[in-house]
Amino acid sequence: MLLGSCSKPYADFVIKEDNFQLPAAIDFQNTSKNATTYTWWVNDEQVSSARELAHCFLESGKHQVRLDAESNGKIATRTKELVVAAPTNCVVHLETTMGNLIMELSEETPIHLRNFTKLVEEGFYNGLIFHRVIDGFMIQGGDNKSRNSGKRLPEPPEIKNEISNDLIHVRGAVAAARMPDDMNPKKKSSGSQFYIVEGRALDMQKLKRIREEKLFEYKDEQIEQYLEYGGTPQLDGEYTVFGRLLIGYDVMEKISSVDTDKYDKPEKDVRILKARMLN
Repeated sequence: MLLGSCSKPYADFVIKEDNFQLPAAIDFQNTSKNATTYTWWVNDEQVSSARELAHCFLESGKHQVRLDAESNGKIATRTKELVVAAPTNCVVHLETTMGNLIMELSEETPIHLRNFTKLVEEGFYNGLIFHRVIDGFMIQGGDNKSRNSGKRLPEPPEIKNEISNDLIHVRGAVAAARMPDDMNPKKKSSGSQFYIVEGRALDMQKLKRIREEKLFEYKDEQIEQYLEYGGTPQLDGEYTVFGRLLIGYDVMEKISSVDTDKYDKPEKDVRILKARMLN
């Protein structure tokens, strides 16, 4: 009988997805044999020592993934190449002090899309904080006054609202903040401030009450979304939703749960280190 300590390790893995488009969150299933430790590499950078790998690619093009399987000083290696395509829609990556938030902007709100991408490309959001955070409701950032240091960029002007019944405040929705109705009867959006909906769980009774109060008719699929994911339907028809969160729901939850002062400002800054378009 061959002793296990004499068996040579065999390295291999399976790429579980087959649609590689940014942002590409891909799971790799380890099918190695006779190994006790593993090392994963992406483009020659060590990324994990766990048995399985879940990795999010944020750059398009060719990528090499390598798995080293080791046992008793013997190492076997398997390398595979995959190609990640650029996104078909506008996708924004916010690198924050608590992790990554990746958002897709809606083509149905072209004014907000152009405005937000312009600010991202100008570096406007780099260094700003999430200045208003309410657990179970939303996280809000983009206030020019919260800039960390350096010369303050010009304050972006308000923009015309693009409120649509098709874009609702389901969990993960990205929307534009604005001034109250008494100061802003046309519901114009802030030129820079945005929020991401965390929201609360909803049942049909709550949704029906809100629908009746607002005289807002939801489509069947919108009702299903609210019942499954939750959100803040009380804001529908009042603020412009212009995108959705693709990746980073765990980060959103971490940000929403930080300690805040009486003005809902985090006691310890949660900062946007860098905002960029993925391509």
